[in-house]
Amino acid sequence: MKYILTPQPREICLSGQKLPIGAVRGDFMQCQETFCQYLSAFYNARPNGTGAIITVKASEALQAESYEISCGNNEIIISASDSRGAHHAFATLLQLSEENDGRIYISGAEIKDAPHCPYRGLMIDVARCEHSIDFLYDYIDICYYFKLASLQIHFTEDKAFTLPIGPFSKLNDKYFYTKQQLKALSQYAFERGITLIPEMDVPGHSLSFMRNYPEIFGTGSVLPADERVFDALEACFKEIAELFSYSPYIHIGGDEAKIDGWESCEKTQRYCRLHNIHSLQHLYAHYVQRCAKMILGLGRVPIVWEGFKEEYNYLIPRETLVISWENYYQTADRLAQAGFTLINCSWKPLYIVSPSISWSAKEILKWDTHQWGHKWECSAAYNGLKIDGRYKVLGGQMCAWGDILADYEDSLKGCMEEYELVCGRIGALAERTWNAEEITDEEEWERTQLRHMRALKQALRRAQN
Repeated sequence: MKYILTPQPREICLSGQKLPIGAVRGDFMQCQETFCQYLSAFYNARPNGTGAIITVKASEALQAESYEISCGNNEIIISASDSRGAHHAFATLLQLSEENDGRIYISGAEIKDAPHCPYRGLMIDVARCEHSIDFLYDYIDICYYFKLASLQIHFTEDKAFTLPIGPFSKLNDKYFYTKQQLKALSQYAFERGITLIPEMDVPGHSLSFMRNYPEIFGTGSVLPADERVFDALEACFKEIAELFSYSPYIHIGGDEAKIDGWESCEKTQRYCRLHNIHSLQHLYAHYVQRCAKMILGLGRVPIVWEGFKEEYNYLIPRETLVISWENYYQTADRLAQAGFTLINCSWKPLYIVSPSISWSAKEILKWDTHQWGHKWECSAAYNGLKIDGRYKVLGGQMCAWGDILADYEDSLKGCMEEYELVCGRIGALAERTWNAEEITDEEEWERTQLRHMRALKQALRRAQN
């Protein structure tokens, strides 16, 4: 197979034509405008009225996110199931485009395409290392270009709380984003068909709460279990839902909490007696349950990191999406057997801990959504873990963490190192979540992906200048 696009469409046949773009018309007006904005960023030009007409048609016959492209002598017809399908079609045309003598041309093709996985994601940790908002715009553009569906933003950590929460403004004691910035970012993502997934990590990774509001959240190593704390968390989640009004998801964290601290917390022990909770792990699952129900009460879907123990699975609402990443607290197969829907964030090969830990694009191409790996011997995935294909795994996500970048004096340098690592690998994640079939020629695929990434990065630089 000849690899032309990233990800490769399910069916593609090039005609050999080069069609100049004259105009864009039809359904999905916002998708059309977004496409023209990208043409302007890539080529400093827009369709000029003379040449092939791109006509966009909504088609109820196509499945979600799918599209078809048909090219005639002087016409390019896009049929799309929905706005996301239209965005994917335009992203394909963008990869098929080139400029010559001031005109924009599209390589003629017949294409039928649809994603294998509905969840195709990237996660960026903006709490451990300060990220300019411009990086998030760039990551949205990357998601659009390679047909990813979502960008999860890890907003909160022990080091910094980067979400603006009105009733708790002292949480922003370091770098943070304003409401205006995040609402504009949310709108930008929505106009490109990208779902932003905000994460506020609780009850662990939460020293920002204790540092700034000890009268509510205490001074321990983990958030207490207390009605005043839960009321405060619910207020925070409500504001997050308002900030990210287009997102169907809110991530509640739920991993790596230092729960031993609950043993010496009087408020927590009083809460446990009142609610008949007899162990730390029971309380941990109860905490996740309460936060998940808050999100469901807001009309959103909660997402949580694997972290609660199997014996307390019964407490967690099954609407909750569980990210399987460590395969230490509970293995992916056991979570799936318990009826949870999973997202694969396998440490190996999908984690990037800049600048020292990552796996190559070729290693990611050998991964699939029902297999996990890890570099840690205590993980059940250390020697690889494969689960049955019948288990419900929505897709996969690449995670870029700032644990090491947190110590950089120059945060911009750290963010740029992370950006380059993501750029070198995200196409492979897109390929493996869009297509079920494995790549047959990795060298050719990599050349194609590098060409597209180079073109995108050049366009982003031009747009910023």
